[in-house]
Amino acid sequence: MRNVAPTLVIFITIVQQVDKDRWTNIKLSQPKPGQFFNRRSCSWYWNSKRKDVTLLQGLIAFAKEDYETAEKHWNLLAELDKEFYAQQKASGWENATTLARLTWNLRNQKGSLYATPEEMASFKDPKRRMAILIADLFYESEQHQKALSIYQRLEENREFGTLSKNELAYVVLCIFACHGWNFKKNEIDYMVTNAKYVVGTPSEERAMFGLANRLAMTNDPAKIQILVIGNGMLK
Repeated sequence: MRNVAPTLVIFITIVQQVDKDRWTNIKLSQPKPGQFFNRRSCSWYWNSKRKDVTLLQGLIAFAKEDYETAEKHWNLLAELDKEFYAQQKASGWENATTLARLTWNLRNQKGSLYATPEEMASFKDPKRRMAILIADLFYESEQHQKALSIYQRLEENREFGTLSKNELAYVVLCIFACHGWNFKKNEIDYMVTNAKYVVGTPSEERAMFGLANRLAMTNDPAKIQILVIGNGMLK
């Protein structure tokens, strides 16, 4: 009888860059936990995970008001995606990057990210404040679906308690903004329906400016009149 040596078979899942968004940016594959990847042919995947980590490390420092450490972590984004940042600089879009947005926030409105300092001041409850910082980080790093999920949980009072008027207004603004980036057709209807929650709050101007831009893009004056005037937003 022959001796049969045991054989270990490993199935390798090759992670590929296969899809693109509306802006022609390559969307990275999202393999499931436990799948393998080839570090030689998919070095970008390893860096993409490192970027996720450095974003959150920076956020932890940011939440502790250690802005110098936060900046050190976030500056690594350019090192981990050199080709992308080089392309952005060559095309004149270097300010339209996650790093540029986070750097601007650090230098101009310490203590808040997508929120203005006045909007952020409304979030006094530590749990809700941290939830907003996490959601805002996802928004600023163009992870809009993740951001939207947290904003909606806040809006629905699932586990964060009842929001104050100003807190709810900011959350409504952010949900509207996420719908815009996710190209949801109901984004205008959402803001028109919920505009009553932002009137008289620190988020009112940003919300109305965003709505005006979206309405202008419809090129339909009749619809604008029905939506805005008919809804009672303008008297």
